[in-house]
Amino acid sequence: MLDKINTRKALYEIAWRKPISRIVEEYGVTYRDFKKLCDDNQIPLPENGYWSKLKFGKPVVRVELPIGISENIKIELRVSKQAKEIQNVKSKFKNPRQIHPLVVKTKKYLINTNSYRASVFQAQHPKNLEILPIQTDSKLQKRALSFMNLLLSHMEERGMSIVFEYQGCYAELYNQTIKINLRQKYHRVKILDELSWPYQEYVKSEKLEFQIGSHAPKNWLDTNRRIIEERIPEILDNVEENLTYWRDIRKQQAIDEEKRRILEEKEKDIAREKALEQEKKTELFINAKNWKKAKNLRKYIKRVEEKESVNNQFDAKTIEWINWANEKADEIDPLT
Repeated sequence: MLDKINTRKALYEIAWRKPISRIVEEYGVTYRDFKKLCDDNQIPLPENGYWSKLKFGKPVVRVELPIGISENIKIELRVSKQAKEIQNVKSKFKNPRQIHPLVVKTKKYLINTNSYRASVFQAQHPKNLEILPIQTDSKLQKRALSFMNLLLSHMEERGMSIVFEYQGCYAELYNQTIKINLRQKYHRVKILDELSWPYQEYVKSEKLEFQIGSHAPKNWLDTNRRIIEERIPEILDNVEENLTYWRDIRKQQAIDEEKRRILEEKEKDIAREKALEQEKKTELFINAKNWKKAKNLRKYIKRVEEKESVNNQFDAKTIEWINWANEKADEIDPLT
């Protein structure tokens, strides 16, 4: 049963009773959140090496709780859903009554092939076959299938699903995916040959290792204290956190892309307006220039007409020229 922490004094006592690594694991909180809670309430924490010294009987100093704030001030350190699930793993994580169709399909494949019997480094996930990625020897195969059945059951309870793409198996949530893999853990051992030349050999263990991610995958490995079946809540929390992160990232990317598109459209509209304004301005200056030319041209035609009249040379040829000249003036006059 976890200690109830609802006061500053209780938080101080638990912080000096066990290492933070155990506290955050038991209560299902992050180191950062626990540290911040202590900082906000002026809770001193053991210095580095405190627990090692205490273990070996060396003298240690326990820093007293500062009196600046009441030790009975109300605070709350909630046990996360994940921590509660881990505490009740034996009763909560019984195998589902039904075997998942993907587990049935994978089991049938494993029985009919030797691909997964070899070492992890020889075993390759079959291409274009929608089966679960299990890489174990026959001894661990039954447990591996059982783990996958349990995992898939709780994935579906959380709204997750399995998809096969890029020749791999992926967990899917919020239209985001992350690669998953289950394998038998192999250890690299240094061995000397007959001539005392060193070489490395991979020795299989009896432990299962679950991985998520393609590059620098995150791993969960059987330990002496806990098997990976007990860590399914933690695994799925991590999967959900990862996929939520990428959903939010891509959602923000879509928002940013839409903002960029709108900005580009505005810039194009501004550019079009500027071009139109420049076009109108150029047309205005040309029209004004042509109007002035037409005006001067008509003045000139009038003077020619007056001169021909004075000289009594106003004949049909002159009339024809005057009409032609006026047509040319009209052609360049923007007001006609």
